Amino acid sequence: MNIDGFEDFKASQLPKPEQDRLRKALQHDLVEAMVREIKRNPPQVDLSEIDLVLPPGVTAESFDVAADCGTCGTCGTGGGCGTCGTS
Repeated sequence: MNIDGFEDFKASQLPKPEQDRLRKALQHDLVEAMVREIKRNPPQVDLSEIDLVLPPGVTAESFDVAADCGTCGTCGTGGGCGTCGTS
């Protein structure tokens, strides 16, 4: 398809470095869109299907997601947690 002088071609015809840059840009955009959608419509989580492995000294009664999650290591730093949404 040629619209008003614009050239139409497949992205696979780009030089390899430009293909890689375009792929990364599109992947980034897709991931951002997926994250926005998941935040808008979070999946349902059945906690009866989740197994927790607590470190020594932590009990179910003392477990604190913000303190004991360990997923990303940012909890308690004041930067907020991208995993559990705590600040």
